[in-house]
Amino acid sequence: MNAVLTIAQTTFREALRRRVLNIILVFAVVSIGASRLFSWLSPGEEIKFILDMCSNSIRFFSMLIAVLLGASMIPTEIERRTIFSILSKPVGRTQFMLGKYLGALLTLLVNVAIMSALFLLVLFFKDKDRGYLLNPTLWKGILLVLVEVGVLLAIAVAVSTVASTAFNVVFSFFVYFTGQMGGVFKELSAPTHVTSPAVRVLMGLIYNLLPHFENFDLRQPLLLGDPVPLVFMGKVIGGAVLYIGVVLAVGHLLFAQREF
Repeated sequence: MNAVLTIAQTTFREALRRRVLNIILVFAVVSIGASRLFSWLSPGEEIKFILDMCSNSIRFFSMLIAVLLGASMIPTEIERRTIFSILSKPVGRTQFMLGKYLGALLTLLVNVAIMSALFLLVLFFKDKDRGYLLNPTLWKGILLVLVEVGVLLAIAVAVSTVASTAFNVVFSFFVYFTGQMGGVFKELSAPTHVTSPAVRVLMGLIYNLLPHFENFDLRQPLLLGDPVPLVFMGKVIGGAVLYIGVVLAVGHLLFAQREF
C-alpha cells in the first residue's frame, strides 16, 4: 500500500508540472469566466446560458485532461526506461498501475475542483435568489463529472499498458464520444428498428460494453428544474465504480503479460 501511495504522490506532482495540462486548465478557467460576458446572447435566460456553458466547459476540459494524462503516463515511463528502476524495487506491476491511476485521479479532482469553484463563483454573482446555486442537481452534476472522468481515466490507463500514447489518445476519444450515443445503440439492438439479427447482436454488444457517458450529464434536469433521484445517482455511481474495477482488472492482466 505504501508503494501505491508513493507512486500516486509522485504522479500527482509530475502532473502538476506538465505544461499542456496547465494550459488546458487555463483555457477552462477563461471559458468559464467568460460565460458571464457572453450571457447577453440569451436575453432573459442569462443564468441558463451560464449553467449550460460552464457545465459544458467543465466536462469537456476535464475529459481532455483525463485522456491526455491517462494516455501518456505509462508509455512515457517505458520510453524513458524509468519503469525498469521502479519495478526493480519491491513494487509490483499492479501497484505501479494502481498508483498511476490514483495519482492521475487526484490531479483530476484538483482540476475539477478549481473549475467548479470558479463556476460557482460566477453563478453566485449572477443568481441573486440563489435558486440554482442551492439546487442539489447542480452539486450532483459536479460529482458526476468527477465520476465520469474517473471512468475515462481508467480506460486510458488500461489501454496505455499495451499501446502507445498516440493510439491511446485516439482510442480514448473514440470511446468517449461513442459512449455518448448509448441510446442510439440500444435502439439499434431492438427488433423494431433493425431486422438483421447479426446487426442487433453487434449493437447490443457495443451498448453493453461501452460506458454510458450520457448518464453523467445532468444539464437537462438542471435547466428544466427536474429533480435527480438518489436512486439514479446510486445506480450511475455504483455502475461506474464497478466498470472502473473491471477495466483496471483487464489492464492489470494486459500489463502482467507485457514484456519489456
